[in-house]
Amino acid sequence: MKYDITPPSGLRFDLLGPLTVTAGEQPVDLGAPRQRALLALLLIDVGNVVPLPVMTASIWGADPPSRVRGTLQAYVSRLRKLLHRHDRSLRLVHQLQGYLLEVDSAKVDAVVFETRVRECRELSRARNPEATRAVAWSALEMWKGTPMGELHDYEFVAAEADRLEGIRLRALETWSQACLDLQHYEEVAFQLGEEIHRNPELERLGGLFMRAQYHSGRSAEALLTYERMRTAVAENLGADISPELQELHGKILRQELTETPAARSTASLTRAAGPHGPPPLAETGTPAAPADMAETTVAEESAAPPAPAAPGTPPPMPSPVPLPHPSGAVPPVTPVPPPVPRSALRSAAPAETEDPEPAPPPPPPPGGRLIGRRAELRRLRLLLTKTRAGHGHVLLVCGEQGIGKTRLLEHTEHTLAAGAFRVVRSHCVATLPAPGYWPWEHLVRQLDPDSGLGDDGDADPVAQAEWLPEHHLTHQMRICRTVLAAARRTPLLLILEDLHLAHAPVLDVLQLLVKQIGQAPVMVVATLREHDLARDPAVRRAVGRILQAGNTGTLRLDGLTEEQSRELIVSVAGAPFAPHDAQRLQRASGGNPFLLLSMVTGEDGTQEWARPCVPFEVREVLHERLSECSPSTQDVLTLCAVLGMSVRRPLLTDIMSTLDIPHTALDDALGTGLLRHDRNTDGMVHFAHGLTRDFLLDDTPPVTRARWHHRVAATLALRFQQGDDHAEIRRHCLAAARLLGARAGVRPLLALADREQSRFSHAEALRWLESAVAVVAALPRDQPVSAVELQLRKRMMALHALMDGYGSARVETFLSQVTQWEHVFDNTQPTGLLHVQALSALTTGRHEQAAELAGLLHELADHGGGPEARSAACYVDGVTLYVGGRVDEALAALAQGTEITDALLAGHRRTAAPHGGGHLQDRRIDFRAYLALGHCLSGDRIQTQRYRTELLHLTQSERYDRPWDRAFARYVDALIAVTECDVQGVWLAARAGLDLAARCQLPFWQRMLAVPLGWAEVHQGAHDKGLARMREALHEAARHRTLLRRTLHLGLLADALQYTGAREQARRTMSSAVREIERRGEYFCLRPQWPWARLLHSHGTSAAAEHRVVHGRH
Repeated sequence: MKYDITPPSGLRFDLLGPLTVTAGEQPVDLGAPRQRALLALLLIDVGNVVPLPVMTASIWGADPPSRVRGTLQAYVSRLRKLLHRHDRSLRLVHQLQGYLLEVDSAKVDAVVFETRVRECRELSRARNPEATRAVAWSALEMWKGTPMGELHDYEFVAAEADRLEGIRLRALETWSQACLDLQHYEEVAFQLGEEIHRNPELERLGGLFMRAQYHSGRSAEALLTYERMRTAVAENLGADISPELQELHGKILRQELTETPAARSTASLTRAAGPHGPPPLAETGTPAAPADMAETTVAEESAAPPAPAAPGTPPPMPSPVPLPHPSGAVPPVTPVPPPVPRSALRSAAPAETEDPEPAPPPPPPPGGRLIGRRAELRRLRLLLTKTRAGHGHVLLVCGEQGIGKTRLLEHTEHTLAAGAFRVVRSHCVATLPAPGYWPWEHLVRQLDPDSGLGDDGDADPVAQAEWLPEHHLTHQMRICRTVLAAARRTPLLLILEDLHLAHAPVLDVLQLLVKQIGQAPVMVVATLREHDLARDPAVRRAVGRILQAGNTGTLRLDGLTEEQSRELIVSVAGAPFAPHDAQRLQRASGGNPFLLLSMVTGEDGTQEWARPCVPFEVREVLHERLSECSPSTQDVLTLCAVLGMSVRRPLLTDIMSTLDIPHTALDDALGTGLLRHDRNTDGMVHFAHGLTRDFLLDDTPPVTRARWHHRVAATLALRFQQGDDHAEIRRHCLAAARLLGARAGVRPLLALADREQSRFSHAEALRWLESAVAVVAALPRDQPVSAVELQLRKRMMALHALMDGYGSARVETFLSQVTQWEHVFDNTQPTGLLHVQALSALTTGRHEQAAELAGLLHELADHGGGPEARSAACYVDGVTLYVGGRVDEALAALAQGTEITDALLAGHRRTAAPHGGGHLQDRRIDFRAYLALGHCLSGDRIQTQRYRTELLHLTQSERYDRPWDRAFARYVDALIAVTECDVQGVWLAARAGLDLAARCQLPFWQRMLAVPLGWAEVHQGAHDKGLARMREALHEAARHRTLLRRTLHLGLLADALQYTGAREQARRTMSSAVREIERRGEYFCLRPQWPWARLLHSHGTSAAAEHRVVHGRH
């Protein structure tokens, strides 16, 4: 089958690799990352409506901004224009509360890719390998790398990339099978080599690769491939490799794969395996005895069971065939130590007949039917069926404590094995002295009480400890002979519990037995806990050697699903419960039946649906497990509990470094089984059960827990990046503040606010301050908490004033709150608060109130307020007099304040931070600004130029980091240029100041500077642009209740209108300005230096103006 590879006309969208859009051969710039993510989301669901909630959650996460709908619409609009610019046939429309992108599917490579993969699979089912190979390869050639890899931080992109990767692997599998059918072995081996190297857990592709290697004459490489895959599956997934690959491995070992094409997938290889591979190597590398030889030996000797060993004599050596010694040589015979008294560990067994029938199973355990475990039961049923047919097996049932291993085997005994198998149980005990054959001896005594095993010295571990290796091997062989002899009478199911507690001899017997039962009706099922197995390297190695045999496997038990958990509780309790209770119990237990039932069953047998703490029996189990951990491991588990149910591993290691906890302790914590890797998210670990976390939190001293919360919050603050979760830091700060105090608790949040403010990200700094206030507000009220909240609100007030001016409603609200709280702590009027009140009055045009506050500041300076209060009083006096047109008096007050401020700053080279709330700030710019304007209006050009130069010099210094003062300096420079009719100078100063205010998030100064900039633009010929800028600035200033300089700005607007020829509008604007001048007494605007002075003649105000300018308001 051939495809037309001519690219379709218009735009082409490529998702199989970096997200690219091309018009012809030219790539299209897709804009900002979020706009690219929006296009990716629409293309993933191309032809379908993507609901708005899905779009916002996918692009902004769980905490979108407040105005996300408008932002999303802006992105959609820009994207629609971008696409239409290149292809008019595309449609991005709003439908059904969402957006739909209509694109020809042939233009989206991912859609074409999926279509070809479906076609090749259909051709494969139709048994057309030639066409299958061609179509599959055409699909694989479209793959260019990780789909949309540059957007992989978005969860929906990562999910789609994983889905497409799965489709690619299916296509690669289909192509490989078609090539094998066509005997193109080298081609498959070449293409799959790199894939299996990267992903050795891909068993289906691995099987195809092994076939290709074998048929290419590289059978040794095929065996090495199998070993690498088996090791990777065991290490990365903790599982055994599939039976199909084990069977394929055996066929390659026996050279049984023919040269004929494979007519079916390796996944369909389900017939029973033949003889297994070569005998496993002993520890020294010498091959162990072949299985068939060992079986023959045991069969011959078991035909005539030996007489029991006499007391005091060693067990006899098996004669016809010498068995291998672990060292690889047959050791010399050495006398056995003298006998010791019979061990108290011996258990009496009831007498049996020579040819016993399977005993009737005991009654089923309480609890009724088994909940869940259907897949596990199917596997057990299959293995028992094979065992009855003479193919013995060893199965290791793995799982954590309480997961239901014993319950599963009890159910198997009473249902699957009942009547067909003789079931014998034993268990390993940790307290037994080494070497300890007791678990096997206990089994053998049940099978054949007359075997003599376990009598006298045989069962005594003290005597066994003196044996030489050949005596251990003799004893092990006697155990195996007894088992096989019993199996000839009836199939056996041997259950050996708690294998992780076994001593080395118990595991040696199992390793020897697994080689003997390949052709015998014996199934051995052993239970073990993986986290306990990990603590003993010797036991772990022995289990690994056992699992190397072909007739062994593992069965891992995971937690029950939520539905199964609900079913289990109802079956035991007999009472229904709400869905939210089921979710809570599932989170706390992880589906572990023991933990689940412990939470809903009281100590008196009654049901308790919402127990207030970790159940007693669970606490004891966890205490026992944690007692075996090192202090560092316990610290890691406690730290994870403080962080939450799921923890990012990089964050965890960072905090561990600050606490001097070695990083190896994290691996130890994972080895306990209480903490696990998240299978769904890379780099995440999580608690296996919520109860474990609850227990660790309860068991940690409260102050220690609070300190760790504080350390976590501080580390999160240092690592914080745009887009991270604010709530997580706030949660840890609140937990710390409850015991360490409000001031210590909010310190990480204040550090983030400081960082953002140093970057002039004032809005983000306010968010952190609001988080700090929320933390403090959640604490019990007392004087220290209220004092911290007062300081936070002062700082927020200063930030709002910096951004929106002192007249904004938010500043007024904060000012009212702060004033009330200040009276609680101190009945006196502090300088900083009076100064803020005065600035608020000046900004909102309440000049008489500002004058009264200036008087209070003077009184405060006379009664202990110091030079700070005097400086503030001079500033408020100077501004009030300047606005009232009394320029000479204003200049005197401002000059006095300038001297005081310069002297203060000489003693404090580093001023207080602007968010400190005090008055001791760098007011040099404020004083000099009004001094420059005052001398300008009084006609003193020399002094005007002096202060103008000082302003620019101070604010242009590299050490000066107060952009609001720089903006003020540019504003004053622009106004002085207005009085000089220097249009270019006005434009340069206002433009520089406006750009600075925009960069540093200073909307108040953006509004101030927009007016002179608009005036300059009008005089430069950009009439519409300049007038629109000025009107918008005046409107925004009024919205924020800023009346400061409003009359001046109205005068500039009137002059600009007059310049454009709009005389009637200029007249109306000037009339409005004059009314406001009269109402608020802002007579500085009537000075003749302003360019609108000539417009005052048309209103008959020039004579009155001259009188008021000369005599002031009196």
